Parts: sequence; C-alpha cells; structure tokens
Amino acid sequence: LLKIIMPGNVLISSGRKNKYGHPDPVILERLQQYTNNIYNTQTSGAIMIEIDSKGKFEIRNYITR
Repeated sequence: LLKIIMPGNVLISSGRKNKYGHPDPVILERLQQYTNNIYNTQTSGAIMIEIDSKGKFEIRNYITR
C-alpha cells in the first residue's frame, strides 16, 4: 500500500509512553523507506497544518513545555 500511495508526509497521533507501544518501530522503519516527513505528536506536540487559498500547505510542530 505504501508503495502505491507514496506518502509525502505522515502524521501520527499517539500519546507518549502509551500502553500500546504506538507507533510500532517496524511501522516507523517502513514509513521511513518512503518519506522523511514523519510528524509524531509524541515528539512534536501538536501538529498544525496551514493551507492557503491556493492549496499550498505548511506543517509545523508545536511543542509546549
């Protein structure tokens, strides 16, 4: 599926030290074969996506400490 979709960006929403162990390291390795743009709320905090009127978008991390 990843080979067909060829994701440019991947957004992962999961809590830090969650009891399920998400995201699985095997999945992260697989995703990294297709993109370096992986955003994870565990390490990035909130993930904001801004889209302008022309459809261009920007993804930013928002870490609160």
